[in-house]
Amino acid sequence: MFLFILPEFADSIEVHYFDMEDKANLGLLEFYYLADIDCPFAVAVNGCMSAMINDNIVEFYQYPEGTEHAYRNEGFWTLEDLKAALRNPDLLWTEIVLPLGDEYEGGGE
Repeated sequence: MFLFILPEFADSIEVHYFDMEDKANLGLLEFYYLADIDCPFAVAVNGCMSAMINDNIVEFYQYPEGTEHAYRNEGFWTLEDLKAALRNPDLLWTEIVLPLGDEYEGGGE
C-alpha cells in the first residue's frame, strides 16, 4: 500500500506488513501497545510510531485522515505527516504516546 501511495520512497524504505490478528505477532503488538486496543492499522518508522510535526505530536496509528478506510478508524495524521517523518528522521519520537485503555475511543471523530 505505502509504496503505491508514496512512490518517492520506493527505493529508500522497506515495508513490512504484519497481521494484527495473528497471534505470532503478539509480541510486536505488545511492544507498540497495540495488543489491547482496536487498531486496524499502524505505521512504525525506524521503530517509532510518533513524530513531532509542526510543533504537534503525531501518532501513526489508525488510518490517515482522508483515506478510504478512514471513515471508521481515522487517526489524527496525514500522509503529508508521514512523508515529513520519512524525509527527516530527526522528527521521530521513540516514546509511544498513543492513548491507552479507557482514553482510547477508536480513532477520529
